[in-house]
Amino acid sequence: MTAPLPVPKEFDRTRNLLAHATEHGTFHEIRRSCRFACDLVANGTDRDLVLAQEVLAAVLACQVTDPTDVHAGNFLWMAEDDRIEDLNAAVFCLEHLVPMMLRHGDRLPMDTRAGVLDAIRLGLEEVLRLDVWMGYSNITALSVLCCCLGGELLDRTEILDAGRAKLEAWVGFTAESGHVLEFNSPTYAAVSIRALGRLRGLVVCPDTAVLADMMLWRLGLSYALHLHRATGRLAGPHGRAYQPSIDGESPPEAETFAAWLNTSLLPGWLGELYSALPDRREVREGILVSEQIAMHTALEPGFAVGSVTRSVHPQGNAVIGHLQGAGDAPGGVLYARHILDDKWLGDFYHATDRSHSRNLMDEGDFLGIQHGTAVLGAYAPHAGRAAFRSARTAFIWTRQVAVTAVYVNDEPAGNLPLTVVPGSRLTVCTDRVLCLLQPLHLPDLLQPATVELHRRGGDLVCDIYHYRAKETKRFWDLAWPGAFYKGRSACIFFLAVHPRRDLPLADDVRSRWSELSIECTVAPARTRTHLREQRRAAATVSGPDGSFSLDIDLMDFRHRTRPAGGTGLTAPLAAQCNWQDTVEEHSLQVADAEVRASGANILFAREPGSDTWALVQAADSPGPVSVRIGETTRRVPLTGKGIATYADGRLTVRQTHSSAI
Repeated sequence: MTAPLPVPKEFDRTRNLLAHATEHGTFHEIRRSCRFACDLVANGTDRDLVLAQEVLAAVLACQVTDPTDVHAGNFLWMAEDDRIEDLNAAVFCLEHLVPMMLRHGDRLPMDTRAGVLDAIRLGLEEVLRLDVWMGYSNITALSVLCCCLGGELLDRTEILDAGRAKLEAWVGFTAESGHVLEFNSPTYAAVSIRALGRLRGLVVCPDTAVLADMMLWRLGLSYALHLHRATGRLAGPHGRAYQPSIDGESPPEAETFAAWLNTSLLPGWLGELYSALPDRREVREGILVSEQIAMHTALEPGFAVGSVTRSVHPQGNAVIGHLQGAGDAPGGVLYARHILDDKWLGDFYHATDRSHSRNLMDEGDFLGIQHGTAVLGAYAPHAGRAAFRSARTAFIWTRQVAVTAVYVNDEPAGNLPLTVVPGSRLTVCTDRVLCLLQPLHLPDLLQPATVELHRRGGDLVCDIYHYRAKETKRFWDLAWPGAFYKGRSACIFFLAVHPRRDLPLADDVRSRWSELSIECTVAPARTRTHLREQRRAAATVSGPDGSFSLDIDLMDFRHRTRPAGGTGLTAPLAAQCNWQDTVEEHSLQVADAEVRASGANILFAREPGSDTWALVQAADSPGPVSVRIGETTRRVPLTGKGIATYADGRLTVRQTHSSAI
């Protein structure tokens, strides 16, 4: 016999809503209360259903029903709010209400059912008006879920068609570059994957189910490729992340991935592929080719380093390293931020939960290039932000990193805090790795520029100050458009992580730096004579593993040439290429398999040592597609968007019936 669902301790029986307290007061969160109500209906005991009706009534009372309101149909984020501000509240409530009505709506009394259905109708009309941009990946996934399932629930063809069209457009938008714009996110990859899985499981339309699986496989594959075995974390740069995932306060993402496999949310072949991945691997993925955005991650047995060619979001981690802990201790993280006005964790307000504890925001723009586990990067304040009292680029080793020594040039550092001569070579040492850091160019906003090493809240911090004063200063020469603008004030740096060698520590530090040749040149500052005039900054590193260069324009703060590996996917056991604008036949090699196609956009993954493989085709009208392994070639009968798998001697193909749904 089913037991009633436990009532959370934060449930406020006077409001019939879930509440939580922060330093700003007590708030009743509507989306969490909505989920709780739907969980009660799913559990289905008499006591659950009575309470569910009360909670649903309280939730629906927080929906805007005035037809003259510009956001009619949306929900308040907190019951205490007096207006609609967070536009995502609609989909965060509907993602629970719509599936609940499809699965268990008959458990509710008729008047409650009618009220919920009317709320869903109003909410979906708001979702259609909002028409979220496809770069907002998790909200796109939720919008698609709500519209496709909601359209079927209400028998509203226009809503259903809009949801399908958004999903198909999102598939194409993503496949054009490689991966979603909220790439590799410990938080939002999970939101998107769960939404797509729920859509696939409940939708009636087979075309929609195929498109949902295409996105699920793409997101799940990237997740698997970036999981670092030694730390259990999602390594590499993050499109968006919250501080608990950096500080190790949230469960390892490897546990989440295992749960998805165990519940068949992700296909079993992804688990087999992850098990076969080498511990030492590099993964390159395009993100948004038109904006020069791509990511590169190098995973090693004891650590991982990743960076993005161009930063995307202030909640992102543009350059980050995951470091295995000593013995059984949890791993730690090395990450970077550009921060204004001496702010720190606790200074950034997060409206979603009304707290200051979730983010250490990145207040700068980042450009970078990576080679192996080394990164050349540049940080500058956001364009148009030309007033501050301090600006610094910070490199932060979280408190979990067991730092054993710090070297400045070739000498052990003294007691912290410590002021370092700009341009000095810094080495942060653990029992497992050496982290090499050198500022190569500092803006001339502060004379002299300063570099400081200190402990803050248990973290080891290297602050590279561009400017610092007691009062806010407006920088006329940093404002663009502006008559004195001479380019962005960038801090250019070199960062690398290497495993410790069997040498005395001082010798290991000296030898790592002595193997490198580093050059950096920055063109003189001057105003433009024409709007396309550039101011070049370039840095080159040469060493035992080859050479690589960062070549950027400080005026527009862009790469001067498109970074290599800016589209598709390159990784062990998986690859993606976009040939949909060509008529010639092309080939894609993954391990011992070869895919041949024309006019196609192919994602291919191969389990080594077997005939098992998976293929996603995202172009509307591809030419013939074939897969060759050894002497055996198999034609894949895909004439539109679809997926194919080969396992146990059987080829399975699912595709949409129309490329324009």
